[in-house]
Amino acid sequence: MSLALACTDGNSVVGGPPDASSADLGPTDLGPTDLGPTDLGPMDLGVDVPDVPVEVDAPDVPDVPVDVPFVCTADAQCVGHSEGGVCDVASGRCVQCLASADTCPSGQYCVAATNACAPGCRSDEACRSAGADGGAASPTARCDTTTRMCVACLGNDDCPLGNLCVGNLCVTGCSPTRGCPADQACCSGACVNTQSNVAACGGCDTRCTLPNAVPACMNGNCAVTSCVAPFADCDTSATNGCEVNTQSDLAHCGACGMACAPRPNTTARCGAGACAYECVTGFSDCNGDPSDGCEVDTRVTASHCGRCGNACSLANATAACAASACTVASCAAGFADCDGNAPNGCEANTRSDLAHCGACGTSCAARPNGAPVCVTGVCGVTCLAGYADCDGNAANGCESNTPTDLRNCGGCGRVCNSNNATASCRVGVCAVDSCNTGFGDCDGNLANACEANLNTSNAHCGACGRTCLPGATCTAGACVLGPYGSGADAALTPTSGTVTINAVRSPATGGPGGTAVDLTAPTGFSVGQMVFLHQTQGAGAGSWEVRQIVALSGSRATVEAPLTAAYSSAGANRAQAVVMPQYSTVLVNGGTLVAPAWDGNTGGILAFAARESVRVTSGAIVMSDRGFRGHPRVNSNNRAGEQGEGAAGYGVQNTVPNSNGGGGGGRTGCECCWAGGGGGGGHASGGLAGSAGGAVCQPGGNAGLAVGVAAQTTMFLGGAGANGGADEDGYGSAGANGGGIIYVASPAISVESPGAIRSNGQTGNNEYNYAGCGSGGGGGGAGGAIYLRVGGINLGASLVTANGGAGGNDPGNCGTAGGNGSVGRITVRGSTTTSGTTAPAFTAVP
Repeated sequence: MSLALACTDGNSVVGGPPDASSADLGPTDLGPTDLGPTDLGPMDLGVDVPDVPVEVDAPDVPDVPVDVPFVCTADAQCVGHSEGGVCDVASGRCVQCLASADTCPSGQYCVAATNACAPGCRSDEACRSAGADGGAASPTARCDTTTRMCVACLGNDDCPLGNLCVGNLCVTGCSPTRGCPADQACCSGACVNTQSNVAACGGCDTRCTLPNAVPACMNGNCAVTSCVAPFADCDTSATNGCEVNTQSDLAHCGACGMACAPRPNTTARCGAGACAYECVTGFSDCNGDPSDGCEVDTRVTASHCGRCGNACSLANATAACAASACTVASCAAGFADCDGNAPNGCEANTRSDLAHCGACGTSCAARPNGAPVCVTGVCGVTCLAGYADCDGNAANGCESNTPTDLRNCGGCGRVCNSNNATASCRVGVCAVDSCNTGFGDCDGNLANACEANLNTSNAHCGACGRTCLPGATCTAGACVLGPYGSGADAALTPTSGTVTINAVRSPATGGPGGTAVDLTAPTGFSVGQMVFLHQTQGAGAGSWEVRQIVALSGSRATVEAPLTAAYSSAGANRAQAVVMPQYSTVLVNGGTLVAPAWDGNTGGILAFAARESVRVTSGAIVMSDRGFRGHPRVNSNNRAGEQGEGAAGYGVQNTVPNSNGGGGGGRTGCECCWAGGGGGGGHASGGLAGSAGGAVCQPGGNAGLAVGVAAQTTMFLGGAGANGGADEDGYGSAGANGGGIIYVASPAISVESPGAIRSNGQTGNNEYNYAGCGSGGGGGGAGGAIYLRVGGINLGASLVTANGGAGGNDPGNCGTAGGNGSVGRITVRGSTTTSGTTAPAFTAVP
């Protein structure tokens, strides 16, 4: 008997219709998910179920006494037993089967509770084996141990991919835990091919919906199968379907790519799939050629003004078309459209029309001093005699009175130049009435009037023809000498020996505020020279200034600017003018540069200017011992010493100072005492007094006084030391000379070792005794004056000196010592960059 599946009527297989060979399951309606008809056909599970229980004849059993119960211990004892042929050892009973050893016939299973065989399957293998009735077995049948029925499936895993187990049957479908074949996806419980399904193209719920198109799904992408007429897929992009209406699209008129080509000044349209063109307002197709569109702008084209063929032509004018009407574009030269009426063109002749002279509406009216005219388009006048239209402005007529007009003197454009002047026009002729203060008409040319600035012109400084000499500049109408000279004396480069400058000098006289300097010895003086003026002794001693000779007549020199001080050589006064060389450069490299020593009238001053630079690299500039003089020794005993020379004069026998000259050593005739030493010369400070002789009975000479100031606005020679006193067996020793004056002006000065600039005082002479002891030593000379006018200077390390000389003494200490001379003064003026040191220390002034 074959076992077939049946689910539609709820009957189990066991007890079903006898000899059922097939079960038609019919369609299975799963509700919303319609998997389609599922016809499983006949399903022979290969399990034979007997129609009736099988009778087993038990063998004859020997008679057993009734009072002995039967208990089996092995299956052999149950063979042929009425209750079964299997021994249940646990109960000692013979039964049909045991659950642990199911010996039931095919199509039955052992019921554990009763150990009896019942119809139904006992395992999947029983369901898969061939039935006793010879029906084919199902290799995938399963035994439902709950119902003991052979079924197609117990769970989803018993079904192929793309099927679900529903009512023990495998039906088409899928779930989150039960997938689909490799080329399909599970979408809403059904397996779908997303590579070709329009409702799920490329993924579940991705339906292909394309505008104006029949869609398809190809390889998981929506595609256009065909377009709905008259639409076309011209961009070949399925995303927007058939996007173009070929009946109206200018770019695809009638078919894809069939664009309506633009034509000038037209509006194109696509109608029923064909291109059509219309002219833009204001344009026309006047040549009938559709290829160039509507080529004529009839609003502005003079040959087709307003319409094709309507040409504009106007009198004395170049015609134009504006707003589709003929207008005047421009008038011929000399004509104008003054009435604004285009049809008569440019009707006005502006070259001669008094009502429209030069331009419409410009009328030539009557003007002062003349009658109006229109000539070549310009209003003019015919002027009365003595008048002229010089500004070319007809509006003011003949405005210029040429006999008196400074700008049009005697005719238009003849300007009387009032450059720095008061000018006039007299009966048509220019004249200069006066020059402005500080200006002069030095060339006599009326065209430039007072052309010369008398305050600044070197050629006309202060007055026409007054020329400033080289090295001087006209400032405020006066020739002012520059501090560094003209460089006219070229370069000075002493390399060996002694070079003497400033040889040309003379006693001089001049008054403050004046420009005249009288020279006692004018030989060697000339125009253009710089001179160093100095009041050396007497009233106003120490006054000095640098001037330039601008004129020389006999012994009188005229300098470029008024003197600031008085200079006199009368009586005891001694003033001098020293010619200063004006070098281009000075390089002292091995030689010694000096000037003549003070001789009682002139000398003692070394002064020069160098326009570019001064360098002292080896050798020296020297005025040591060339200032005020010490007296020579007097070969006489028992006498007081002479004063040293100073700003007050030469000196006499006296122990008091002679201005900056030292006082002489004393002597009173005592036979037992030494004479006193001479006093030292003074300058920046007082010198030292000479030593007293004896027990105080022979006084030493007093020290020379301090003179001048640190800035050297007054400048002095170094004071001389005084002579020592003489006792009864000796002579008083001579006093020493002071240092002279050094004045150097140059923009750059450099003193480099071993070079030097020196103006030191001389050392005093030792006492002179021809027998015995007791004479006084001479006083030392004071340092001189050094004045450096410079832009920048390198002084080196104490290479510039103005030291005082030591007082004289006897090496054997046989007499009294003279006093030391004072240090001199050193001034640096105007330097912006200064380095180095001096002895004594210099004073810097602006």
